[in-house]
Amino acid sequence: MKISDFNKDRELQFYVDESGKEQSKIVEPTALEGKIKFHALNKEILNKVSAAINRKAIEYDELTYKVIPIITNVEMDISLQDFKALLSLPPNNLFINFIDQINNEFINLVQRVNKFKQDISKVNDEINKSIESLPKELKDKVEEAKLTDEEKLAKIEQLYSEEKDTKKKHDLLLELAKLQSILDRKKNNEGEM
Repeated sequence: MKISDFNKDRELQFYVDESGKEQSKIVEPTALEGKIKFHALNKEILNKVSAAINRKAIEYDELTYKVIPIITNVEMDISLQDFKALLSLPPNNLFINFIDQINNEFINLVQRVNKFKQDISKVNDEINKSIESLPKELKDKVEEAKLTDEEKLAKIEQLYSEEKDTKKKHDLLLELAKLQSILDRKKNNEGEM
């Protein structure tokens, strides 16, 4: 489907009504070439829209001109100037309905992205609040679980060097050996691949 397909003329149709009177009506073009498909909105589409906007202020008509071929299967076979003329004086109701749908789809896209970001932020806040309300021992374990094996190794080495008690030092040394063994196995497995 091409955007120029909307440039079909409306027609004045004459007919005789049921009472035998001659009447006329304006008939919108009905048969457009093909169907308009709105692509499923996903990250790729969002990236294309972002690239089209290019993080700068952009006029509505230029934005619409750039977004239509990204979110639909409609080919823009007219210039931006011709498209601006179509927007300023729409050729028919089909075009008006199409532009309304484009606007709705774009608004929906922006709202969904914003809602998704807000939801993620809310979940992160809730997780952080939950972690903060945990007893100190559990908080430490949660924080430790976030560490990589290398970070854990560095932390245990630091604790070992600071520890004065020989029993605790012995336990830390065992943890160091165990963790170093795990890291060595990981490196060996990566080397085999």
